[in-house]
This record gives sequence, structure tokens and C-alpha cells, in this order.
Amino acid sequence: MAEQFLIAFLGILALFFLGAFVLTTNKLETYRVEATTFLALKNRYPELSLSRAPLKDGEIVPQRVVCAANRCEETGKIILGARHFDPFMRAHAKLYPDSNWIKSTQGFIDQKGNFLTRAEALTIALKEAQIIRRCGGDETRLFSENLY
Repeated sequence: MAEQFLIAFLGILALFFLGAFVLTTNKLETYRVEATTFLALKNRYPELSLSRAPLKDGEIVPQRVVCAANRCEETGKIILGARHFDPFMRAHAKLYPDSNWIKSTQGFIDQKGNFLTRAEALTIALKEAQIIRRCGGDETRLFSENLY
């Protein structure tokens, strides 16, 4: 039962952060699950946590880079997107008008929601063989283009 709730939670989380595309009348329309839906699910099932995925006995899940993120150093808030400042990240930024996103730190998050700088993310992505292409300038820092 808890496994079904975890799957539903992660699905809604992915929709919230990355949006859902629906093909209608030959054009893509973007839909975003509202933050209130995410919070309502989290409040209803408080036992669910991104940091507690079901594991087999003795299994250790390695840290993985998941998606692009920006962290406002003044407020500590983090916004997410498939790429830095893509339409989804810009929509997410509008939820936090008190944060200065122009001066934010670009980085990534891991599967547990931890913010990683570009340099930290590069170390993890190299270790876990997540790099699928090189894009120039990526010797010391990770770019989303390296991952997908």
C-alpha cells in the first residue's frame, strides 16, 4: 500500500516540476500541477519522503544528478527545471517573487532533493556514468546538455 502511495507521490512530483504535455489540435499545451496539490498529498501521507525509497536488504542507492536547479543565496529557495531558466523553471520562479533569481547559483539536485553546485554535480555524474555527451566548457562543471 505504501509503495502505491510512493509511486503516486513521485508521479505528481515529476508533473509539478517538469509539467505535463498534452497534444491537442496540433499544438502542445503545458499543464502544471499546482503546488497546493503537491502539499495536499504530502500532508495526507506524511510517511512519504524523497529520502526514503524502498530498498532491498543491504542495497545502497548511489547519488544521482536529477535535474537543473537554481538556489537563491538570499532566501535559500530552490527552483527546478529540465534546463536552467527553461519555461518550467521560470514558472517555478514566479512562485517566489521575493527571491532574486538573476543572482542565484546555478546547479542541480540529486534524487533526494539536495542542491549540488555545477562542480559537485559533475563529480557525481562522472562517477555514476551519467554523462552522455560533452558540450565544451564542461571540464570543471556540469551542464544539463551533458545529461540529456
